[in-house]
Amino acid sequence: MNSPWYAKTPDERLFPKIEKDETTDLVIVGGGIAGIMAAHYAIEKNMRVVLLEKNHIATGDSGATTGFLTRLPEGSIVALEKLYGPAFVRGVLDASGKTQKYIFDLITSQHIDCDFRICNSYIGSYKNNDPVIEEEWTVIRKADDRASLRHVGELTGSPFAEAIGLAEEGSMHARAFIRHMSLALVKKGLHIFEESEVTRFETTPTGATAYVGSLAVHAQKIIIATGRPHSYFTELQTLVTQKLSYVVSAAHSQIPLGDDLYWDTSLPYFYYRKTDPHTMIVGGCDIDAAQAQSQNAFPKIEQFIKTRLKLDNPRDSYTHMFKWSGSLFETNDNLPYVFAHPHEHGRIIVITGFGGNGLVMGTLAAEISIALARGEYTPEQKLFSLERSNTTIAQVAKTSSTTSTIEKVKTFVPFAPISEFTAGKPIMKNFGEQHIVVFKVKEKYFAMNNTCSHAGGSLADGSQTDTTVECPLHGARYSIETGEVIGPPAIRAQQTYKTRVTDNVVEIEIEKMVVIPVQLSARSTIPRIRRWPYILLFGAIAFLIWAIQFLLQFYWLQQGEQYISLVRSFALMGASLIGLALFTSAIFKWFPKTARYWHLRRYLGVAGFIFVSLHIASVYQYYYDYNLAEIYFSLNPLENPIIFGTIAYPILFLMALTSTDWAVTKLKPRRWKNLHRFIYPAYISSIFHFVFIDPELFTHLPGQVLLVITLAALIGQLYWFFKTIAKRHFQSLGTFVGFTIIFITFIISALAYSAKLFPWQR
Repeated sequence: MNSPWYAKTPDERLFPKIEKDETTDLVIVGGGIAGIMAAHYAIEKNMRVVLLEKNHIATGDSGATTGFLTRLPEGSIVALEKLYGPAFVRGVLDASGKTQKYIFDLITSQHIDCDFRICNSYIGSYKNNDPVIEEEWTVIRKADDRASLRHVGELTGSPFAEAIGLAEEGSMHARAFIRHMSLALVKKGLHIFEESEVTRFETTPTGATAYVGSLAVHAQKIIIATGRPHSYFTELQTLVTQKLSYVVSAAHSQIPLGDDLYWDTSLPYFYYRKTDPHTMIVGGCDIDAAQAQSQNAFPKIEQFIKTRLKLDNPRDSYTHMFKWSGSLFETNDNLPYVFAHPHEHGRIIVITGFGGNGLVMGTLAAEISIALARGEYTPEQKLFSLERSNTTIAQVAKTSSTTSTIEKVKTFVPFAPISEFTAGKPIMKNFGEQHIVVFKVKEKYFAMNNTCSHAGGSLADGSQTDTTVECPLHGARYSIETGEVIGPPAIRAQQTYKTRVTDNVVEIEIEKMVVIPVQLSARSTIPRIRRWPYILLFGAIAFLIWAIQFLLQFYWLQQGEQYISLVRSFALMGASLIGLALFTSAIFKWFPKTARYWHLRRYLGVAGFIFVSLHIASVYQYYYDYNLAEIYFSLNPLENPIIFGTIAYPILFLMALTSTDWAVTKLKPRRWKNLHRFIYPAYISSIFHFVFIDPELFTHLPGQVLLVITLAALIGQLYWFFKTIAKRHFQSLGTFVGFTIIFITFIISALAYSAKLFPWQR
């Protein structure tokens, strides 16, 4: 699996490996479009620059691109306007348009041979009155003066019935462009080192250092332009989501397309263009990288070519030439991030999240990064900074050493019983930081490092053919028996491990390493943020509000009934705090600048759980004397609303237990977030509990305040639920889960209404 770009520009090492320590003004990590263009802008400013690439120039995702030079950012323009307003969208398109023209002028002025072509682009639908086209056009027409809405008679060479057209777009052979730029920049003083992987970084208030093994490159600033942020910075990994896009190159005597760029609005969507009069490339079927193994994209694309593009004449069928895939790194709002790492003395600058339109967006991000590195301000910095989405970066302490003694101990450890292995289906397991995959080939077992040496893909998710395995990201192929590279774009062999079978169990030989640091890096001394003063202050305020609740119950509503006052005040306080925690989630989305106070949500939720626990304890003691038979006289929640509370409480306990930074780190952010979505059924259960169990509670002010908070929380959560699933075209798993919860809630409410359980019915 490889792209046609390598036919014209074969993969080879153009520049040397690094062999000694270097000192420079700027280090750039990554030799794709963003890294090379950052070097270009820096050289134009007379900066001394060293660029480090772990593989070869333009062999990552820049070597897999389809070469669309569009100024439109990835994703929905309507969504961007709703998030940030029309002025923001206009600013983004103005900035990307200027960058697009800069690339065009650069290619023309330097006579770069890269199959460059100026053309139009079309975002189209195969039917009239497409709602996506109508909605996007309302925003694009205000933001881009060179855009137009066209219908079937105005779309010669296009399969669309209607489309949004953008004039003065372009396409090119990206590998040819990047290679030309790199060779030209070396003549101007750029130092490029290939096959030189950066493993770690150090920063001080006065400088930064990138390490390639034991070799150091010292600089004033470092720019990381590696698609996904470098793995050394674990705190940055959640900024982007990795997707895969699949592409097929096809030849035909009569390509039914004009010389333009095309995207459609289908799900999954497709994009395509001609590369010459008899060849076209068609891509699409984007999917999260974690689900790559389940994707069967190429047959879908080939079927699309035959049917939609009408290349299905058996007497003149198309010729399949190449097929490949590439990674797309997308942020939550589909715009790039360009920022100085807030915990690295401003010495590390990160550019990431270019999405599917990386040639223009990557170049724009490169220009902004150089301005940041030089301490210069440009208006575009605000558009692409973390501040636009109120994103914060966690402070992570890391210990490394500039020199160290490493002791290695080899030992065989059990991997898996032979009964678990099937030919063609490898098994992957983690042994500390070693990710190892074992393949079965003709009753023999072979083990290697699961992480592809090219771009980090999981070989366990790749395709196995006889004794080779193909990485699912970019198609690098390795020998299963030796780990040697069989096919590009990889250049480094995979580490292999000895295997043996003992008592029907496959064992692998791994190295247990003991690292003795000699000199700790500056990152090991990062101070921890102390939040205890804020927690104590919040606790004091919560206790004061509860005391007022209790006194209100004791002296006015319950007139001296101590136990009832305790039970009700605990219940009202707990339910109100949990409702406020959920409502703040909506507030943070409505007003992104308030999200800096996200810890308040955690404080509210945990405090609410504590008061709920006190409520349960007081009920069990004062009302039932811990008589479970009396408490659970019926398991029908409509007859015994305590059942609703019993359902909610274990979930609330789990939420409170994992409401710590430590839990987020251990569970990983995505898994932690999925776990905390269980708060929604728990909250619905708790609402049914307090609404049905004591209708009199809502005849007084405290209960009415609780109802207002509950209503606000429900409205806020429902609003963002529908907004989110609409943005995803109702295709996500969350859509099904959310509607299931709403349906069950509706059924229970209907049953309760027929039984006259609501307060206003009594």
